[in-house]
Amino acid sequence: MSALIKTLETSLFINTVKTAFFPAILIFSTKIISLLYFSKIYNLTFYLGENSIRFNNLDLFISANDYSNIITFLSVFSFLFWLLIKGLFFHKSHISPVLSAWLHMQELAHLISDTKSLFIDIFVWLGFSWITFLLIFIHFIIGITSLWVVQVSFILNIIATIIFVIDLEREYKIFKIR
Repeated sequence: MSALIKTLETSLFINTVKTAFFPAILIFSTKIISLLYFSKIYNLTFYLGENSIRFNNLDLFISANDYSNIITFLSVFSFLFWLLIKGLFFHKSHISPVLSAWLHMQELAHLISDTKSLFIDIFVWLGFSWITFLLIFIHFIIGITSLWVVQVSFILNIIATIIFVIDLEREYKIFKIR
């Protein structure tokens, strides 16, 4: 029994690490690319100082950083939102028979997700969504992001967390019945 539990724990850990790789790369690349893009739009020049990057205009940098932060957050949130939709409507344990049949007839059965992989994916993406919010909040604390970015990301994260908890409760009730 102990060997089985260890194998499951290792498998769960490896799946979680594999799932976490893409969101981490997405956040990093989206933040860098969008900040460079908005710096160009706002005609911001920057130079590398000792242990820092400095911009020529703080107000324009804050605007560029606001848009960069919200795009970074929304890129993570869009993947999370899709997984939450799959959890609510395409979850193998509680998909409606009519929808399941229709998906099979349309050759879209791959949209139906099993519990283990779906919950790992949602957990990882939700975690990265909260990490992105935390980074945005830190930017707000140090004065390089506006309050609206913090508010939007916080509200969307709260909604996503509530939807995830609802799906977990639904799954727990189904598991409890079995």
